[in-house]
Amino acid sequence: MLFPGKVKSMARAEAAPPSTPASRRRGSGFWWCASFGGCALLCLWWYALPPAPEFIETYYYRPLYRPFAGWMAAGAALFPFSLALVGIVVLVLAFLFLWAVAWRARRRAAQSHWRGFAWGLQWGALAALVLATLFIPFCGAQYRRPPIEARLGLDTEKPAPEEMREILASLLHILEETAAAEDRDPKAAIAALSASMERVVGQWERQPRRLPRRAKSTPRGLLLITGTAGIFFPFTTEAHVDGALPAAAFVFVAAHELGHVAGFMNEAEAELVGYVSGLHCGHAFARYAAALNLYTDIALNLRGKARQQAIDALPEIAKEDMAAYFAAGERYLIRWEWAQRAGYKIYDTYLKSQGIKEGMINYSRSVNYFVWAWRKGLVELPRAG
Repeated sequence: MLFPGKVKSMARAEAAPPSTPASRRRGSGFWWCASFGGCALLCLWWYALPPAPEFIETYYYRPLYRPFAGWMAAGAALFPFSLALVGIVVLVLAFLFLWAVAWRARRRAAQSHWRGFAWGLQWGALAALVLATLFIPFCGAQYRRPPIEARLGLDTEKPAPEEMREILASLLHILEETAAAEDRDPKAAIAALSASMERVVGQWERQPRRLPRRAKSTPRGLLLITGTAGIFFPFTTEAHVDGALPAAAFVFVAAHELGHVAGFMNEAEAELVGYVSGLHCGHAFARYAAALNLYTDIALNLRGKARQQAIDALPEIAKEDMAAYFAAGERYLIRWEWAQRAGYKIYDTYLKSQGIKEGMINYSRSVNYFVWAWRKGLVELPRAG
């Protein structure tokens, strides 16, 4: 027999709206599907029908991204360590912890191991798609800006041999003057180079730009193991350089990554702004590193006897710096040929997906960009002899 109070409490329970695990699963499933579908549609729209480059430049990059990225970079530079690396480790550990908690909760509810395993797959897929969607405003849109030759009105005629010889002679003159620089501190050189890049980019784009005065160093070999010397992390607007690189290489790789921070996502364009900023820098070691990087890039594009003559003409300390750079890469690079081919193919496909049709070959265009900028008078070189 039931007491009247018990009958009333049962009646209230029956009249209350259901709140069962099944209903909660349906609710979370709806929001998961809505979020996944929305992100998928945004990514599909961007890669299938991206806006015109002029639209991105006028209505997104200049009024929105440029000031936002400047504040982000200034904030991230306040921390001596990499926010990106710390954030990735924390987020991965937090996700694995939540996955373990979800798996245990499902096992306590007498559900199968598969349901606990599927939780991680489900939410991991959504997290990856959300990051891919956020990548578009943080980085992908910068790839779709008008090309630098159009923005600066460069003469894109193929460089003539006499132009290359004149530039090589000027660079060799700079190297001979700066090779014996007493201050070979990469941090001071990068700070001066960053200030120079602010001036260069401000003149080119007629709009000021804030850049960090440092590049974050990663653990030794972390990037070189994949054949990469530096990387730009768009979500924290940080430039990273592998900590195993020798001083001169650390500076010119940092110049390239700071070029990405400055909004030049095209690889050849980032290399160009790194060249010019270093050569216009008042810090002797920064000028040396930029001249060495450009000189080597030009020399390696020469053939046969001309290439060897250009390399032999380098000061001994410059030869030692480049040998140390290549040795660091060889020391940490994965030896598996299939892994190297796969890494190259993945990054080549990534660049092409961002609108760079030539993919990895884009790196080799940096020398052409420099010659075009030199013709335009955007970079000053001393006359040799």
